Amino acid sequence: MCTLLFALEAHPDYPFVLAANRDEFHAREAEALHWWEPERRLLAGRDRERGGIWLGVARDGGLAAVTNVREKRPPQPNDLSRGAPPREFLNRRAECGLFLDQLSEEAERFPGCNLLLGRKGEFWWFSNRLPMTHSRPQAIYQKLSAGVYGLSNGSLNEDWPKVRRGREQLRALLQDGQPEAEALFHLLADESKGEPSELPDTGVGAELEHFLSSLFIRGESYGTRCSTVILRDRKGQWSVEERRFLADGLADGASRESFRESAS
Repeated sequence: MCTLLFALEAHPDYPFVLAANRDEFHAREAEALHWWEPERRLLAGRDRERGGIWLGVARDGGLAAVTNVREKRPPQPNDLSRGAPPREFLNRRAECGLFLDQLSEEAERFPGCNLLLGRKGEFWWFSNRLPMTHSRPQAIYQKLSAGVYGLSNGSLNEDWPKVRRGREQLRALLQDGQPEAEALFHLLADESKGEPSELPDTGVGAELEHFLSSLFIRGESYGTRCSTVILRDRKGQWSVEERRFLADGLADGASRESFRESAS
């Protein structure tokens, strides 16, 4: 499912800050954050089932992330992988707008998803399930301005408890001083559940809505698999740190990489 909390030009020293949780079934095999061979220009984890990525960065400053859109329609056997567009965007070194022009033409071939794409200081949001109330999938994408954003399994900045709370906490951290990775990981570890009256109705039932309503999801078969913090400073220096979890939130290692953004 996943949640992305990110800030664009909201801090004097860090034009891009991201804190993200990846939520998935624990039985689904995945590779940890690593530089992909042979070129070592793509830094991401990898879904072993379909080969896609949920969050990745490239040495040229490209960034891509995906979240599911929670919907009643189950994925179909002939659907394309939601993890493929982020991988393709980073590998092709494409401009955001042009890439999304092409992607929108085949948007109905993917299960419901949101994408966050960035390159050369531009960041765009894409969804293929808006408005969510329509029976026929629709695609929308837009360039994002400066601000603090939250993206989970609905629309951008959807007023769900964890999105609202996460945005507020991220905004407060950025106003207090330098964004520290440890403080961002603490934000992502929030297990507070939403009140029943606050929760959306996405068709999965009240009990599951409540289970999924926290930023960090602790479960035996499904839950938060990894937390990732990314900081990019104004000199193009990137810091990327991932912390991984097993069933019931048991820690399962961490990875940290840093690099200077290249011109190409």
